[in-house]
Amino acid sequence: MAHHVAEIWGGGPGEGKSSIAREAGCRLWDAGQCLGGCFLVDCKGATKDELMENFVAERLVPPIARCQGGCWVAPANWETARKWMQMRSAKGVLLVFENNEDALRDKGSAREELRGRDVMVLVTSRRSLGITLGRATQLKLRAMPLELNTEVLMTLAGDEVLWGDGEATELVEICGGNALAITILAGFLRDEWCKPKAQSLLGAINCRGIREICESVEDDGPLQAQ
Repeated sequence: MAHHVAEIWGGGPGEGKSSIAREAGCRLWDAGQCLGGCFLVDCKGATKDELMENFVAERLVPPIARCQGGCWVAPANWETARKWMQMRSAKGVLLVFENNEDALRDKGSAREELRGRDVMVLVTSRRSLGITLGRATQLKLRAMPLELNTEVLMTLAGDEVLWGDGEATELVEICGGNALAITILAGFLRDEWCKPKAQSLLGAINCRGIREICESVEDDGPLQAQ
């Protein structure tokens, strides 16, 4: 966030874009750099027929109003959003725009108008937007190395899971290295009724043909396979 604009992007769901955005907000708040608030605008569902300014204002004004004291009497329009953002920005503000692949037509004008000296902007998207707002920092997320993902799965699953040779690695490969899939799988293995069933889980996956389904779509690319 050194340049006040950052973009996090990756090819599919579950890669950690939203988790990183929320962690950034928490750390900036703890460091006293955005005491004016951290606000998230989910751009998912933005339609071509709707002005992006109106879309953003409808999602931004209510949470700002709650920070202002909870009395929401101003209309949720673009002018209100800009005015209140200026008021909050005196203490530093973080604006997170999620799922920006649905708002590509906006060309960043809504983000640019809200951005100020003390307003940091963090954008997440499933594909790069080529943001040109000042000097933007870009971070493309990729799957972690197989060995590290295997360690993550085993750590999250807990010590009570009995792993056979290569079982954890095989499960990570079936997950396609996807962070969210690995986290869900670890929670499944951590359940009392599932311990210690790594081998049984692999058997069930093979029996139900999930592996065959994944292999059949590999030619369509990693996103479809995941």
